[in-house]
Amino acid sequence: MNRRGALLLHGKWDVPDGAMRPLAEALADGGWRVRCPRCCWSPRRHYDVTFAAALAEVHVELERLRASGCDFVLLAGHSLGANAALAAAAADAPADALALIAPGHRPESLHAAGLTTDALSAARAASPGHRLRLPDFNQGRRRLLRFRADVWLSFFDPVGDAAMARAARRLTTPRPMLWIDAAQSGGSGDSADNAFDLLPPHPQNLRIMVDSSHAAAPAAAIGPVREWLHALEGPRWTT
Repeated sequence: MNRRGALLLHGKWDVPDGAMRPLAEALADGGWRVRCPRCCWSPRRHYDVTFAAALAEVHVELERLRASGCDFVLLAGHSLGANAALAAAAADAPADALALIAPGHRPESLHAAGLTTDALSAARAASPGHRLRLPDFNQGRRRLLRFRADVWLSFFDPVGDAAMARAARRLTTPRPMLWIDAAQSGGSGDSADNAFDLLPPHPQNLRIMVDSSHAAAPAAAIGPVREWLHALEGPRWTT
């Protein structure tokens, strides 16, 4: 690898210099060109675009790293950012490897638990641009926010693109995947069921557990991410 780039997607209700900052700094100190955009699930943006549009933003950010001369690009995400990273890869985002840290936001599980049933009905009955007070969930916490109906559905439809198992099944091009779970989860969103087992096989796929809370998982992941990336620099793989 000559010039290496990394795109880091922060988690829900977080900011670019929040939980992902220690990992971003560690990669930058190692010579990586790092981009940490403000995702639409940050407090400032407040879900201003659909999930599909958010994935398109990820694609643009990756292309910017390519245009800057990076010949190897890592796409990494934390919590909902990890969910989006996987979905972006399934939509052919130009990333060479993925690191998913404490993947979260599972609309299919929320619906199965009956937490979004009424909201799903209301959002489906509303016109797409109509705003409703609808729930958002994060590590066992619940907030009622004003969403555009189509935006909320794009994130919370149990059979939509934000369902991680669906994204894993749609990922047709194998590429190295590091999946890091947090042992000290503060809610139900850390483990993304069996989505890892649905990924296309690759010799450098790896799933590990770090002894960390959900929020601190990116910092706890620094060592494992470094070791895994170093291993990728050995024998070449094919995609």
